[in-house]
Amino acid sequence: MTRPSSNGVQLALRSQLLKCDALPPSPDRVYGNTSYQPTQGHEYIEEDYVPATSTLKGMVQNGLVEDTGLYVIRWYGVANTGEKDLNDKIDSLLALFPAGSFIPLADNSGLVVRIRGDHAPYRGQARQAKPGFVLVVATIPYRVLSINSTT
Repeated sequence: MTRPSSNGVQLALRSQLLKCDALPPSPDRVYGNTSYQPTQGHEYIEEDYVPATSTLKGMVQNGLVEDTGLYVIRWYGVANTGEKDLNDKIDSLLALFPAGSFIPLADNSGLVVRIRGDHAPYRGQARQAKPGFVLVVATIPYRVLSINSTT
């Protein structure tokens, strides 16, 4: 078993995100390292992939390695339209990432992204972020377990 690639983990998480029927249309989805000019009256999302720690469990060759991180979706809804619609959309997003679930990496490595349960996915409060937009941040903590194959 090999260590997970950052691209592989991010793409696995994104593939799960794209199953959300409530997402804004494709032009209003902002993925890492791209510029975007929001259009008033149109909601949009921004994706952040935040790899964090890597821990060798047992400190031995062929020991278990745990890579952790956060998958963060910032959902910008249209301001002054009430909370119910945006709350429903965030709920449908988080329903795709239940604690304890896993998403296979598409690289045939056999590795999976596990959605954490000790720090389960969560959302923040709705707040005014930019003129004309209200922001809700959804955070999905994850881990990937692999084998330390270094000699």
